[in-house]
Amino acid sequence: ESESPADKLLKVVQRRLYDCIAKDYQDLGEQMSRPDTEVREQLESLKNKLRGVLPDNIYEYEARWAGDGTTTDHIGTLPDTLEECLELREKADAPSNLCVDVWRGLSRIIEEEIARLKKDEDPLDKEIEDHKKFGEDRAKFFIGRAGILKTIGDYVRSDDRRPLAIWGESGSGKSALMARAAQEVHSELPHAEMVVRFIGWTPESSDIRSLLGNVCRQISRAYGPGEETVPTDYKELVDDFPKRLAL
Repeated sequence: ESESPADKLLKVVQRRLYDCIAKDYQDLGEQMSRPDTEVREQLESLKNKLRGVLPDNIYEYEARWAGDGTTTDHIGTLPDTLEECLELREKADAPSNLCVDVWRGLSRIIEEEIARLKKDEDPLDKEIEDHKKFGEDRAKFFIGRAGILKTIGDYVRSDDRRPLAIWGESGSGKSALMARAAQEVHSELPHAEMVVRFIGWTPESSDIRSLLGNVCRQISRAYGPGEETVPTDYKELVDDFPKRLAL
């Protein structure tokens, strides 16, 4: 039987309070003169159900009423460094308290999720796919601008090495136009390598350094050399970018 999301992700922390006689900390009935036994029974029923459904995910701690508050030794603390915290997960004699138990449970889940994300999708593939989907959405309802689309098509089919810039005021439909142009170019030249970015659509395309970096990596993936040759320093990326375009 496979593990359900709740079995893996849901953690329940319970505190049992002893020596508590102050009525200010009890649920009282409608008359406000005696404890509400019905509410207490419902709460205990819920706790018992959780123990039955998630027996390995229940953390229970005892605290006692001490004067004007409760004891806090059940909360515990964590070491100062991440390295020491990681060591806690492997220690059989690690203290059992709220901080340690929650850390041991949640840190493993977080690591597993990070590993899954890294394994499932390459960051560059995701960036390319995100912009592809954005373009498809923008081009879906695009109409008109036949003259501009023809100009773009003629430019792509020509041997002109100068850049073609499309300029327009904010909100004039540049993104939709470029999205449709990209679709038409891909339809006519299905084997051509297209590098499509809609600036600002993703976090990676909102920062100039990361934008240049992932564009250079996509070009290198298609034409070489390897992606590892793409610099990370901004000034080096600026110098490297035109060299990649010439490949």
